[in-house]
Amino acid sequence: VRESAQAAVATSGGPQAPDQTGRLQTGCWDQAVRWAKVGISLSWLAFQIFILFAPQPMLVQCPLHLGFALALLVLWCPLKTDRLGEAWRRGIDLFLLSGVLASIIYYQLSAERLAARMEGVDEILTIDLVIGLWLTGVVLECVRRLTGWSLLSVILLFLAFGFVGTFFPSWVVGPGWPEMLKFSGFSLEEAIENFTMTPNGLLGVTTSTSVMFVFYFVAFGAVYAAIGGGQLFT
Repeated sequence: VRESAQAAVATSGGPQAPDQTGRLQTGCWDQAVRWAKVGISLSWLAFQIFILFAPQPMLVQCPLHLGFALALLVLWCPLKTDRLGEAWRRGIDLFLLSGVLASIIYYQLSAERLAARMEGVDEILTIDLVIGLWLTGVVLECVRRLTGWSLLSVILLFLAFGFVGTFFPSWVVGPGWPEMLKFSGFSLEEAIENFTMTPNGLLGVTTSTSVMFVFYFVAFGAVYAAIGGGQLFT
């Protein structure tokens, strides 16, 4: 009787239930990611069309533009490593997406305060540091996923020099030559203020140029290629 019961369970797919559950969860996750990609892409396009007719302050436009780009990059380039399980990889991706969403909300609520504050004079709040560190970390991770460690290593080297440059000795190459490898350095608060709270860092000229020009050229090229426009040149 026991052998018959075991055989019945085996033929009914009992031991395969965990695998089936895992495949179902993976399928639901993949479907959610696909819908998220579509939703974010359409929202980004709608936002860019909207600001053509109703331009917003740069501290409103640039964070939204950057947020849409980062969110899509995280979704299109999920974390891939054999050292972590699937649940951990998804959790890290969700943490990055949460950082993007928190940054967007922060900038929309703080845009007026950030636009009116005086750099180097006004107080830097705790929320400014938290969001600044979170956003900077998300950007660095997205750089690693998109371009690899080569570019990220250069970025990290210069970031580290900004904090430890003050410990280097003053090296004088020769008469009349300026000192090399000597930098007064900056604190964490000063770095975050420069990176994320002014138009000089992540929300500077590069991002504003992408908002106002690059996006539309890329979108036009994508639509033009999709409707077969590229066949005119072949």
